Amino acid sequence: GLIMLGGYRALGPGGYAATPLAAVLPVELGDRDIGQITDPFLPELTAEGRQHPIFANIAEFFPSATGGPKIAGLPELDGCTKVLGARPGASVLAVCPVTADRMPVLAVMPVDRGRSVVFPVDTTRKWQQGPRVLDQQSPFLQLWGQLVRWAAGREQDVEAKAGVTANTDKAYYEPDEVVQLAAVVRDQRGEGTDKAKVEAVIRAKSGALERVTLTSLPGAGGHYGAAYEPNLNGTLEIEVLADLDGQKLTAEKLVIEVGRPYLEFEKLDLDEQTLSGIAADTGGRYLHISAADSLMEQLNRAARKKRIYLEQPLFSPLLFWLLFAVALTAEWFLRRRFQMR
Repeated sequence: GLIMLGGYRALGPGGYAATPLAAVLPVELGDRDIGQITDPFLPELTAEGRQHPIFANIAEFFPSATGGPKIAGLPELDGCTKVLGARPGASVLAVCPVTADRMPVLAVMPVDRGRSVVFPVDTTRKWQQGPRVLDQQSPFLQLWGQLVRWAAGREQDVEAKAGVTANTDKAYYEPDEVVQLAAVVRDQRGEGTDKAKVEAVIRAKSGALERVTLTSLPGAGGHYGAAYEPNLNGTLEIEVLADLDGQKLTAEKLVIEVGRPYLEFEKLDLDEQTLSGIAADTGGRYLHISAADSLMEQLNRAARKKRIYLEQPLFSPLLFWLLFAVALTAEWFLRRRFQMR
């Protein structure tokens, strides 16, 4: 097996696009000026990556298209070497979520009797050092062990089995919008296969269902797809089934929402419970329209209320004048007695 890693002198920046190695790699390398991605990120696993032997028992450490990692704490990587994209026949197990085209950051491909892997990310030592200091779990050793064993054709050392994974291009669809269904089928060796019969069963909450056949797609092996035009509305549950040489495989169920036109006009009844809840949450009070007269009377009463100020003098005028008269009389008496002018 062949594993190529990223770096400032690796892959495209290292000039490997002009070497015979480029033809057996699962990605298009680009020229020396392709550059690096310097934004920090965690690799986001694809639906196929979550089920691949390389990520056996460690997929929960990484985010996916459906949400963040189930086991938090894995440090982000500092970037990666840019590549142009995956080659036909390659399987993309992880992508870079900070790029608009969701560039592959872990891709694999069978080559004759061997396998090739490209993992262009910046050094993964942070996945070992950080969690180790904090006494947290880390997928570092298991990831590299499983990656090397898979590239060497020893994936039997990793728990691998036939399976099918499925996904849609998004979770909510407008009325009359087409749903893109995709599935990846792997055989017992964990490799993609185009020998399966794949079908999606779509169920509505009402019990109505539709069936859609997924066909094999050109390029990477094991990829199937279909364009589904929903005749059902609301919350739909999608179950993708695959028949691989008589073996029945079932993917994890998907749930999507298909909107209904003019939904706001379907239920026009007054919802007093919701209105009361909104009023309570915002510090207000809900009143039915029948109480409008009493509400106006309360507002008018409140408007007629007057504010009365109470003035409290700081001294007593009568006491002041009494003291003044006493002082004046005392002065006159003293002047008369001592014959003062």
